[in-house]
Amino acid sequence: FVLGPRRGLWASLGLLTMILLYLFLQDYLPFNFEKYTSGFAVRFVPSFLVVLSYAYTFEKLREKSHTKLSLINGKLEQVVNQLKAKDGELSNAYNELESRVCRRTAELNETNIELQREMRVRREVEQQLKQMLLRRRFLSLCWMNHRMPG
Repeated sequence: FVLGPRRGLWASLGLLTMILLYLFLQDYLPFNFEKYTSGFAVRFVPSFLVVLSYAYTFEKLREKSHTKLSLINGKLEQVVNQLKAKDGELSNAYNELESRVCRRTAELNETNIELQREMRVRREVEQQLKQMLLRRRFLSLCWMNHRMPG
């Protein structure tokens, strides 16, 4: 049944026909081959037909299984291709997100540097303001002390 179930069946039936011809015509053939008894023919033909029917049945089942597996394999290939496409989309989304995170991190770093600079400037202004207030108090005290009769 290397030829498939249908061709294998026809080839096996052709072989059986040749064997039956030989068994029935063996007495009339000009060459001397082994002579088989009619009991052998009675046992051989049913055995051959049983083996032939099993071989045909199993080959048909194998062919059906192969067809089903081919369909399943095709569906699996579609799923794999869809998963690969989704993986590509996911990879692109990941790269885009990574890029956005990098941009946002850079923006936050710049903002942080700017805020630190503003904090330094405010501290300096606060220090200057404190010094001015101290001078003013001192001058106010001096002026008050100077004005008092004494």
